[in-house]
Amino acid sequence: MKDQPYTISYFSGPEARKYRDDIAAIRIGLFKEFPYLYEGDLTYETEYLETYFSQPNALIMLAFHNNKVVGYSSSVSLADELEEIKAPFSGDNVPLDKMLYIGEAMIYPKFRSKGMFRHFMESHEQKAKTDGFEQIVFMTVDRESDHPLRPADYRELGPIFEYYGYSKIPNKRVHMEWDQVDTGADTANTLSLWIKAA
Repeated sequence: MKDQPYTISYFSGPEARKYRDDIAAIRIGLFKEFPYLYEGDLTYETEYLETYFSQPNALIMLAFHNNKVVGYSSSVSLADELEEIKAPFSGDNVPLDKMLYIGEAMIYPKFRSKGMFRHFMESHEQKAKTDGFEQIVFMTVDRESDHPLRPADYRELGPIFEYYGYSKIPNKRVHMEWDQVDTGADTANTLSLWIKAA
């Protein structure tokens, strides 16, 4: 795109390990925002990111501006994700190794609405087709519409995902705990799952 203020580079899991601290920083910084409200730390991030760094077939995209990471997105086979994320799909007809899981699509505010999100999503979908996945899934956290930390200008994510052809899976939820900004402690969270045929 002409005058695009960033460049995007593609990495396998092991190739992206050298950017661990940059990826951890964007995850910790942006997941602190509503609706995730995640109070992250480098120790946990280092452990979790190995889920991706240890997988040669993982896709990690990093957007750079002036050599700084300003966007990050990742995907990996659902079979290689955390047990909590896999649990709702146990017993389903499609094997977990035929489902591509999009972990994140994170962009610093200054670089949003510039085509990066579309690029991330289309790249994951192309990977799903190329690598023989049958479905693509990801999750979003559920928050009350009247949550006290909800910004006045917050845009619901559902319509965006529906625009890209994803549907929320009824009666499937992920349950996870994390240290939360508003409670100052590990807090139980419920997350919705979204799906699309590859």
